[in-house]
Amino acid sequence: MSRLSAKAIVIGGLAGILTSGLGAVLLVSLVMSRLGTLHSTRSHAHTTVALAMQRSGPVQAAELLLGFGSSVLGGYIAARLSGHDELVNAACSSLICLSVGILSLASGHDSQSLIVQVLILLASPLFGLFGGYLHQLWTRRSSAPNLA
Repeated sequence: MSRLSAKAIVIGGLAGILTSGLGAVLLVSLVMSRLGTLHSTRSHAHTTVALAMQRSGPVQAAELLLGFGSSVLGGYIAARLSGHDELVNAACSSLICLSVGILSLASGHDSQSLIVQVLILLASPLFGLFGGYLHQLWTRRSSAPNLA
C-alpha cells in the first residue's frame, strides 16, 4: 500500500491553487485592459469581461493552460516533497482543486458547460500525475552518471 504525505499533498495542492488564482487575476486584468473596462463600474465591468471571456477561444485556451499548468506544478511539488510514492502523492495534490471545482459546479458559479466542467475535473488529477512523472524524470536524469 502506498503511503500518502499529507504535507506534500497540501503544499502541492495549495501551490497549484495559488498559481491558478494568480494567473486568473492576471488574465482577467489583461482582458479588462483590452476591453477598456478598468475604470468602468464594477457591475458593468464584470458583465462585459465575463461575456468576453466566454466568447473568446484564445482566452478560454489560456484559462485551460493556466489550470492544467498549475496542476502539473502542484503535482511536481507534491512529488518532490513526498520523497516516496511520488506519483500517488502528485495525483492527490489535485484534491484541493477538485474540491473547489466540485463546489463551483454545485453552486452553478462556473460559466462553462457541464461537460467541459466535468472533463476539467477529470483532467486535474491526470495533470497532477504528469507533474509527478516530470519530477521522476528530472530526478533520474540528474542522478544518472555522466559518462562524457
